[in-house]
Amino acid sequence: MVDQNIVNKLGLSDAKLDEQIGEMFGSGETEYLEQILQKKVDSRLPGSILKGTIVSQLGNDVIVEVGLKSEGVVDANEFGSPEDIVAGKEIEVLLEDTDSDGGLILLSKRKADTIRGWEHIINTKQEGDVVSGRVIRRINLVSVVEMRLCRSRLS
Repeated sequence: MVDQNIVNKLGLSDAKLDEQIGEMFGSGETEYLEQILQKKVDSRLPGSILKGTIVSQLGNDVIVEVGLKSEGVVDANEFGSPEDIVAGKEIEVLLEDTDSDGGLILLSKRKADTIRGWEHIINTKQEGDVVSGRVIRRINLVSVVEMRLCRSRLS
């Protein structure tokens, strides 16, 4: 992003500014910077899985630092047990919303675990392989099955 006030004070035209930037950065550097910027932007879009660190627990909210402007919040019910909520522990979370009404960043550990679990199954199983699970509820003749995977395989 270019500060237009500085450009105006220097009296540079857009063409002259582009020419000077082109001289400073060759095509290789420009492509590299664009890739880094795109990767940074993509990793902060809702639906992205981020690595975070548990900061604390306030009531039923678990505060997680994910490297954004403020900490995110995960519902404590998304953890397997209260013993899993330990300050300083690294976890993966799904970025659900970055601009909620209260200014909080909404995160989901359960959804990130589910996505990682499916990625593991897709990468390690073939069509026709048997996958074990536990039926957790039935909805209109359809069974919802929970498949627990080793945490070491998800990391």
